[in-house]
Amino acid sequence: MKKNNLTYVLRTIMTLLLSTILNQKLHSQIHTLYNSSNTYIASRAAEVDTVGIIWWKCASMKHGELFNVHLSHTGLGDSDVIEELNQWSFPWDCTQFTSYIQKHNGIIIEGVQIRENWNPLTNNVLITTGKILEDLHIPFIPRLTESEALANALDSIGPMNYAWEDDSLEYDRKQDSIPNDTSYYPKGELVYTIVGDFQNIATNYRLAWKFTILSFDDSNNRSQTIWVDAHSGEIVKTAKGCSGTFNHIYYGSQYLDTRWYGGLKQSHFLWSNDNGSNIKTKNANVGLQRLGNFKIGQLPDDADDNWGNNFWAQTSAHHVVSNAWNFYRDVYGRNGLDNNNNEIRILADDNGLGQNAQFARQFHAIDHDFMRFGRGQNNGSDHYTATYDIGGHEFTHGVAFYTLASGFGFIGELENGAIDESYADIFGFMCERHIQTSTWDWLMGEDIIGLQTRDFENPTIHPSGLPTGAPDYFPAYLPDEYGGTNYYTRAADAGGIHINCSVQNHCFYLLAMGGTKNGVTVHGIGIDKAAKIAYAALMNFAESNETFMKSRQHWKAAATKLYGECSNEWIETCNAWAAVKVGTSCGPCLTYTPCYRCKSEIVQPLGVKDYSDITNKLGSIRIYMNPTDGIIQVDLPEFTNGDFELAPPNYLIFCSTGSQISSGICHTKHTTLDLTALKSGVYFIRFEFSGKTEIRTIVKL
Repeated sequence: MKKNNLTYVLRTIMTLLLSTILNQKLHSQIHTLYNSSNTYIASRAAEVDTVGIIWWKCASMKHGELFNVHLSHTGLGDSDVIEELNQWSFPWDCTQFTSYIQKHNGIIIEGVQIRENWNPLTNNVLITTGKILEDLHIPFIPRLTESEALANALDSIGPMNYAWEDDSLEYDRKQDSIPNDTSYYPKGELVYTIVGDFQNIATNYRLAWKFTILSFDDSNNRSQTIWVDAHSGEIVKTAKGCSGTFNHIYYGSQYLDTRWYGGLKQSHFLWSNDNGSNIKTKNANVGLQRLGNFKIGQLPDDADDNWGNNFWAQTSAHHVVSNAWNFYRDVYGRNGLDNNNNEIRILADDNGLGQNAQFARQFHAIDHDFMRFGRGQNNGSDHYTATYDIGGHEFTHGVAFYTLASGFGFIGELENGAIDESYADIFGFMCERHIQTSTWDWLMGEDIIGLQTRDFENPTIHPSGLPTGAPDYFPAYLPDEYGGTNYYTRAADAGGIHINCSVQNHCFYLLAMGGTKNGVTVHGIGIDKAAKIAYAALMNFAESNETFMKSRQHWKAAATKLYGECSNEWIETCNAWAAVKVGTSCGPCLTYTPCYRCKSEIVQPLGVKDYSDITNKLGSIRIYMNPTDGIIQVDLPEFTNGDFELAPPNYLIFCSTGSQISSGICHTKHTTLDLTALKSGVYFIRFEFSGKTEIRTIVKL
């Protein structure tokens, strides 16, 4: 047994030494997929950005083939697999997106996510984003068992009251959970986790057992995620969790989304009921059952649904989260945090949280998520965090959690943590603006007396000095540029994530409103357009280990996708980032026509009269069934066999936004078009024959 252990140790040491040597060499190299010397990929790509963006030439890459047919040219080996996670469409686009994760020897690699943007009618890939992990040589068979690793994790915490040791909590968990998720006892997951400077190179990864551990005391729930090195047993990192009317503590009488239960109950409960939302709210401080037992009888209720000041903390939190849900649905077509109506459980008036709020991803379960709202006191005044901008901020953290690497989210430290906070600020601001259409402002947390935290327009100014109760490390002035005087570079606040977030915040303000900074003049494109770019960047391009430079490139890619290469929106996006000292002013535009605009003409749906010079033959075209659930028939009764032989008419299909998504040729008088792959909406078919055109509108159900 001793000899076997010694052999294992020596083999492991040699493997790790070899891994270190190889990866130190790779550290300074560009990933294979984005390396200009990779002529196989370069010949198919129109443009390659080393931050992790490939714009493909038209029809040069098919959906799902990059890490299948072309795997040997990506830098991955036989032990690597890229698995599809999900597909989605985007509100302002008629193309599809697919996200993938990477596994090595069947073990997931945290923080790695690849996205493909592709045309559902042609299967052509338009853009690939994200980075994979190459040359991982860590032994994949753990030295420690799951139970041994858990013992190390618990030793690192010390004596505590653990949730799974409390019979009442365990009972509630069993009664209020789905199968296979009925206990708080930690379940270990074997992962490759990222450490160090969070760059996705092999030397920054460890094979680790990952546990989420819940404990409690008289006033607070404590949860932390702990990663235990599966070979050495050391702790490699930890992450701690930081339709009636009512009177809102700040906003007065407001509408409240509740649910009526009859029978013996005969009352209205704090469980949202409108527009598919699924939000339950209760007091965070009611016994040990505060995490479990969200059944209807445990929720606050009111007989006539006119709550007044009753349960003011719970109703206030319920109201702002319900409005955040509605904002994302109304503006972006998103259904909840996971876009699948997953239940949100709100712990209101949380004594253990102070004057903070939190998307509590450490409490995440398969069928529900938690949000927490705390209350602090300063100078005898309550500071409760249930405001529109803060509710939208925490909701956005949940959206990012589900969007990036399928439930990994942003890593949450240094630059990527600051970018996470900034996105939450941006859409917290947008949520407030959506609700308070005439009284919104560029401040975060200003509705809470003494708690204004950040100013988009003037980050370096706190009108009343430091926010009340700010920690000692919190500076009086926040940075308005990358690396500038106020840029935070010390260890507190996970590297200043709640401080340096104001860099991207100010960039967003400049993009929306305009201004001159550091010699760069930005002409604002408007708040809604700026928000579209930021949302597209977060949903379709951002990575778990995002940096400010990556974010800049991802915003530019989003602007290209939404408004076109060399558009005013693209130029001002570039300039806004340059103004905050991330990159330079705009360089050359894209020198090619992106794959989703292979034709020089872009259809103008509202200007059909511009195409009024129509031959009699095209004018006779008949289309049916329209509206359609997928199949339409095109009849060309005036065309002859000679027409089809010499110069058959062709057709082009466009989104309502003007982007071409398909084309083809009509070879006979009767042509069948299959549109089942398209999402519901309005589309336009442009027929061309002998230099003449005809446009018809179709509706996909």
